[in-house]
Amino acid sequence: MQDWHPQTTGADEDSEEEPPVPLNILYTLYATDSKTAWAAEYAAGEQNSGDLPSATYTVVELNSEQGNLKPAERLCALPEQEHLATVVALVVSQGREQVWLEHLPGGTLQQVLAARKALTGSEVASLAEDLAEAVDWLHRQQLAFFDLSSVDIGFDARGRAKLILPEKELRGAPEAICEDAYSRDISRAAGLIWLAITGEDAGELSQRAPLSMTHPDYPTQLGVVLEALIDRTGGHTLQEAAAILRNRFGQAPVNLFESVHPSQRGLLTAAPLPQESSAALNVKRSSSEPYKSRVRDLNRPVRRRLAPSLNLKKWMLPALAVLLFAGGAVAALQVLGQDGAPRAESAQGQQAPAEESAPSPDASHLLGDLIEARNLALRESDVTAIADYASADSQIARSDRNLMEEDTDGRLAATRLVVLESQLLDREENSLRLTATFSAEGIPGSAAAENRENNIALVNGQMQQKVTVTLEKTPQGWRLSTVEPAT
Repeated sequence: MQDWHPQTTGADEDSEEEPPVPLNILYTLYATDSKTAWAAEYAAGEQNSGDLPSATYTVVELNSEQGNLKPAERLCALPEQEHLATVVALVVSQGREQVWLEHLPGGTLQQVLAARKALTGSEVASLAEDLAEAVDWLHRQQLAFFDLSSVDIGFDARGRAKLILPEKELRGAPEAICEDAYSRDISRAAGLIWLAITGEDAGELSQRAPLSMTHPDYPTQLGVVLEALIDRTGGHTLQEAAAILRNRFGQAPVNLFESVHPSQRGLLTAAPLPQESSAALNVKRSSSEPYKSRVRDLNRPVRRRLAPSLNLKKWMLPALAVLLFAGGAVAALQVLGQDGAPRAESAQGQQAPAEESAPSPDASHLLGDLIEARNLALRESDVTAIADYASADSQIARSDRNLMEEDTDGRLAATRLVVLESQLLDREENSLRLTATFSAEGIPGSAAAENRENNIALVNGQMQQKVTVTLEKTPQGWRLSTVEPAT
């Protein structure tokens, strides 16, 4: 980063907003009450001491009354973050404060949505993950926005999102002020994900239609998570929303070709997506899964088959890991609940076929996402969400349906399944096989017990099980197919 004071040789008198020369303004990215941003070319010259390279930059000029260079200065002292626009210079001249950042040829989210209205599910998944990573990183550095909006999200040539210049530097601020700022950022980010899906602002709770009603191809639990984040009621995270989207739709870079400035189109590396870009058309559904099967009447409690009080120890033992077996078949994939289940670590020494025609999915990552999706489904007792993590005809799907119907006192919501470790064993075109170790949390000590036959052990008072897991590639994405005790 350089503190650079440009020589001013005069500005275009017809444009009051044009920054000091020698910039050549290509186009305006956005203009708000607090700041204006341009894409601008800079030509280096001998007259400029401490010159920057000749290049195109994103130039953000701060309002003289509201400007604050401290966040930019803070960013200059920190390592670069993949999903945050890199600050390259601070410019102060003639009372004008500018921050020069890396060029973002893809424009802003506001421009993308103005041209396309909404994104596809796989694009939203990519956007959500980029936002979750960037917001989390900013908050760990004690930085935040005033009102994060669609103009604050830019895109690089690959179609990946980058936040543009936070406005608050919170080091030394009271904890309550920091927490409020962080919560507001998360709420606004969730609102932008909602906007990217629906093309409309989420608005007030009393006026908001449930996402599962307006966009039935999106998982029910995604709407639950996003609304909790938007309304700042707690209990969920942006990472949780990103995982649900990634698990359901996969990821794809945002198609910028419809919205990008014509002068920048040749710089884009992300290929255009098919024309059926409406989010509602993103998911392929089988003929046995009509739209109405994905919609729950939120004014009616979930139907559960009444059952006698369950024997806690008998129920929790299979609930432990992901299964228990009877006659060599999976008996149950149970226990989850809390949001934010830890993701499996990438395995070392993974074995794979010698030749691969395409990039392979991260098996450990997939497993973690599927377990997280299952956590949400069991906590909400949402039978329709089983299809988001389990193959339709699997024993896992049948067992989980029974679990939800029999969970009359909400025990599933009090427990959680944690992936401690996993390792890929082999990979085929439409299946992945892994070994994994699971731990069941939230099980009362009186119910915890070893079961050597099913590879269940007590470790520091917690039940753990080593299993072999098979993931199956379906038209809807990767799903859990079988789980067996490891031999």
